[in-house]
Amino acid sequence: MTPSDSDARREPGQDDVIGQDRLARSVLRVIGRMPPASVVAVHGAPGSGKGEFFRRLAWLAHVGPRTGRGESIPGLFPSVVWYDPWAWSKQGGVLAGIVAAVARSAAQPEAHMDRAREIISNINKLRLDGEALSGQTTAFSGLEADPIEAVVEGFMQLVDAVKGGRGARLLIFVDQVDRLAPGLRLQVLDGLRLLMLGAPGATALVCVGREAAEAAIRFRDGE
Repeated sequence: MTPSDSDARREPGQDDVIGQDRLARSVLRVIGRMPPASVVAVHGAPGSGKGEFFRRLAWLAHVGPRTGRGESIPGLFPSVVWYDPWAWSKQGGVLAGIVAAVARSAAQPEAHMDRAREIISNINKLRLDGEALSGQTTAFSGLEADPIEAVVEGFMQLVDAVKGGRGARLLIFVDQVDRLAPGLRLQVLDGLRLLMLGAPGATALVCVGREAAEAAIRFRDGE
């Protein structure tokens, strides 16, 4: 889902009533100069306004230039991906949801669904909760492709296909991570690292509180 389909999108006449646009544009310009395949966290204490700032970033990147209320940032793809893992967690894996959201953000999403299903099939072979797999794995069987390599390569190809070969980076906004249970937060954060291993032409932005991120790490590593 993209901001055009979600509450991340603002109406053209809506004003920056709390003065966030200047900082948001500066952040987007920095992201446009960062290496590809970066993961950027927008974090803060509860009630600090990080969610509102996060949505403003998405709006300025996607809708702002079209309304004359934003600027076209060099290096950024004109459409963005908006993903709410809390909603997706009710029906499937949160990392699979990111892949599906990227495919659906394309101008013709049906053309990319088979590739997305293949990536998700390989994601389902992985453990993303910090625990080791038991028994023989495909990494040692020699009978089938390594699912990690298939996920990394497949996601890189999916991002390129969605952008239609354009060199600008795709922004993937991952919202509502704080609402997930600690184990699912860990899946989002570690899963994004996995997806970025192939250096796709994308940057992921995650809205998560510092305490929520620390709780996810403690879920895996203990105190």
